[in-house]
Amino acid sequence: MFAPLKSSLAVLCCVLASYGWSAERVALLIANQNYEDARLYKPLQDVKLIENSLKKLGFVVSVVSDADQKQMQRALRDFGDNAKGAEVAFFYYSGHGLQSNGENYLVPLHAAIQKESDIGIEAVATNGLLRQLEEARPKVAVVVLDACRDNPWLTNRGGKGLGRMDSPAGTLVAFATSPNKTAADEGLYAQYLAQYLLEPNVELRKVFDKVGGQIDKATQGKQRPRKDDGLYEDVYLNGKASAQVVERVVEKPVERIVERERVVVQENPQAAEIAYWNSIKNSNNKNDYQAYLNKYPNGLFVEVAQAKLQPKVEVAQVQVRDKPTPQASPSNSDEDLMKKGMWRDPKTNLVWMRCSLGQVWDGNTCAGEAKKYQWLDALEATIAINNQGGFGGYNDWIVPHIEVLGSIRYCSRGFEGTIEVPTKSGGNKIIEKYCKGAFNDLLAKPQVPTIDQRIFPNTQKDAYWSSSPKDTNDLRRILDVWIVDFPYGAAVTYIEAAYSYVRLVRSSQQP
Repeated sequence: MFAPLKSSLAVLCCVLASYGWSAERVALLIANQNYEDARLYKPLQDVKLIENSLKKLGFVVSVVSDADQKQMQRALRDFGDNAKGAEVAFFYYSGHGLQSNGENYLVPLHAAIQKESDIGIEAVATNGLLRQLEEARPKVAVVVLDACRDNPWLTNRGGKGLGRMDSPAGTLVAFATSPNKTAADEGLYAQYLAQYLLEPNVELRKVFDKVGGQIDKATQGKQRPRKDDGLYEDVYLNGKASAQVVERVVEKPVERIVERERVVVQENPQAAEIAYWNSIKNSNNKNDYQAYLNKYPNGLFVEVAQAKLQPKVEVAQVQVRDKPTPQASPSNSDEDLMKKGMWRDPKTNLVWMRCSLGQVWDGNTCAGEAKKYQWLDALEATIAINNQGGFGGYNDWIVPHIEVLGSIRYCSRGFEGTIEVPTKSGGNKIIEKYCKGAFNDLLAKPQVPTIDQRIFPNTQKDAYWSSSPKDTNDLRRILDVWIVDFPYGAAVTYIEAAYSYVRLVRSSQQP
């Protein structure tokens, strides 16, 4: 603990686990993405996911993005001030990081690192963050470093990724991967962390264990998150909802004392709501969703429930139809379609929008900034486009099925690996998993984004939604949805609360 240890650690544990605590939970989230020489593609989305989860857990959250050294240092100083007397102080960083001479550093934007000795001058040492927390003395501190990306500043006396850190008392330090290893810039760590932080009645160490297990499995052992644990008691961010017996062992120089107390913990209303939602979220009965809205009019899943209540005719418009694809109209030649901002795929005969949602086809290219959506918002935006006249004279646009979305990937060096995805007809099929070299530092990297930009100009180097949820029987999980991640050409799943881009395809080719 940062504060002096009390005689009864059990009492402190249970007070923290209670939903009715009075002290503040504070968080600082930093996303450094737009580096001049080593741009990343996920930190802003990573931070958005973590921010959403922490706010649901009652945290007061500060977000800093694309910060230079002075901005990062000021943010850490302010975080230290805000953490004074807090129950929980939570720090999350997504961006480049490196190690040198046994110390870890976070890399700000505009860092002019040319040689080893520049690092201490241009970067931000993690020890400075730990000193801020040590002086602030929150009851519990959590430091999450999603900063193990490969980078151009590899050091002679350091190595790839971040090195080991000794967690101060009362602090849990978590890393996106193992010491001296790098993690891919694909947002996996943030996705799973955002998901498991919200799982009710799971102790904090177990949260990070679950995150690590999922990522180890998803990457086939290539990325193995770890944590350094300096906590003295169990910590529940989405606390226990029933009476519990807590046993703690306190080591003293001479004697060993075991304290056993029974404490009734207040029920966490959010935990009850999440449990209620998990019991109905896969239901086909609209009455279940209306009952949820009646019970929780300002609840966490109001927007999702309202979307479930939309008329079936609207929902059908955004789902891939299970019928043979009609032939494209002869009156619309491929050349005419291209001029109108559409493209017919000769392999599938499907017609695509050349631009991402949010961009404008100006007759020559895709202009403007593409927009990111959460998954349900993407489906609703597609409905709105069709209801408002559609695009190119058609109003049958849909978010593509993963089987279809995967077909427009272009890997300059070919594919490697396979993965099983659902098909439009309800079965499963094996497709290529990702572009060759995308996750292998020993091979040349593929051209990015992994799509033909002559056809799809100004495509974002990021994830794009499909309409395909991942089939799961685990009602405790937030819904996972298939995406294609175009920096890597990877077919993977994201949680529905993530923000991704959208490209639409026609469900019918009739004129």
